Amino acid sequence: QPVTAVQSEYSLWWREPEEHVLPACAALGIGFVPFSPLGRGFLTGKISPSTHFASGDMRGKLPRFTRQAREANQAVVDLLETTGRAKDATPAQIALAWLLAREPWIVPIPGTRQLERLEENLGSASVVLSEEDLKVLDDAAGEAALRRRKEQVDPTDKADYLIRDAMMRGEFENLKYAGKPIPNLGEADDPDWWVKGLIQRENISGLGPPALLLRVE
Repeated sequence: QPVTAVQSEYSLWWREPEEHVLPACAALGIGFVPFSPLGRGFLTGKISPSTHFASGDMRGKLPRFTRQAREANQAVVDLLETTGRAKDATPAQIALAWLLAREPWIVPIPGTRQLERLEENLGSASVVLSEEDLKVLDDAAGEAALRRRKEQVDPTDKADYLIRDAMMRGEFENLKYAGKPIPNLGEADDPDWWVKGLIQRENISGLGPPALLLRVE
């Protein structure tokens, strides 16, 4: 059965498909449908480094949405806002216009529950970005991606960071990590439960003993 289109996350903020997926689509005549084209809301300019995510919001668990990551990538949002003012457009419209300018076979699908946001998203089709506009946006996104690569850590260190972050937020109790209690986890809970869940949620593999030092107090 021929493949008509491929769907994957792609935005000015998340450009991994450019390495292998987009070249394959171009060579085989396959359409590409980016989901989360607004960076899960980050590229709209409505999320700042100080934004607090509700407990059920998965962005609060993604490394890209830590306060440090948002601070490091704020320059991209600032540029979207600057470009938008020059084009009488919103940051979200500029981010979508950037995608629409990539290739005619790239068709983003931004999600929303609000009519106002739907109309805003549709307005991106009328935004025209010059070659210079695209270059400036590409350069800014490239610099942000380079910063992210420099900040990447190995899986064990990542688990260590996430566990310590949970400790700082006071989410668990009666457990120890490297000799320190983690508040608010009930006594009846499996002491390995949270780390196992963390490994599954964050798709972490190859963890050694240093990441599993949780013990009932």
